[in-house]
Amino acid sequence: MNIYDMEVNSRMENLVDFKKSYAEAFDTLDVCLQKFFPSMTQEDRKGFLYAFFPFLFGVHPFTSHTEKQLEAMKQAGVKDGDCTIHELTKPFLLRLLKSFL
Repeated sequence: MNIYDMEVNSRMENLVDFKKSYAEAFDTLDVCLQKFFPSMTQEDRKGFLYAFFPFLFGVHPFTSHTEKQLEAMKQAGVKDGDCTIHELTKPFLLRLLKSFL
């Protein structure tokens, strides 16, 4: 989840593999946008990708809690978020793509 922790604690070859996979996911989503949203310009797609990928970085903490986190939220009186990745990402994606539908 934290790219800086991953970089400090990873061998270079593993970090290179991760960067290649991340770039492939980025490029694959761009191809999908080109195919399914042909009205999107290159600038539109870039804007979408640079909104969506950082958003994904922050989704995991909202959908996955350790027992310690759950206990801390309980003691702090914080209602735990019972969201799925789908529940968080679908409305966000629809908002981003609304003008292209």
